[in-house]
Amino acid sequence: MKAFAVILSLLASTSAFAATYCPYDEAMIVGTVVAAAKQPEGDLCVAQMSYKVFSENSACAIMQDEASVIQLDCKDAVAGRQVDGMLNRPAGSRQITLDN
Repeated sequence: MKAFAVILSLLASTSAFAATYCPYDEAMIVGTVVAAAKQPEGDLCVAQMSYKVFSENSACAIMQDEASVIQLDCKDAVAGRQVDGMLNRPAGSRQITLDN
């Protein structure tokens, strides 16, 4: 019985750890591009954002103060344009990208 209790507690702690691993941090947004610039390399632009709606993922969150500047498709990177979608940041990265 004691061995069963030890095994059960190990499984519970392992499951709790696995549940908090986040390959991506995320937030759903509706926002407006304040200013934008093309990056020297790649197909994405960098944009300063203002948000109307910002909803963090409860387990793997990007906080609003971390997302004042994001990367997005250059066709959407026009000052004054409203954009919406999911912000993603790979684990260990500082780059936040809009997927819409």
